[in-house]
Amino acid sequence: MKKFKLIPIGHVHKDSESFLEIYPEFAEALEGLNEGTG
Repeated sequence: MKKFKLIPIGHVHKDSESFLEIYPEFAEALEGLNEGTG
């Protein structure tokens, strides 16, 4: 799950689950972007 370049927004773990736990709002924003561009 590395389709996009990560922005320096803080500590990001390689595990997608940890990523979602740390940045739930950011994950939701990504989903919105994927829906708009898809």
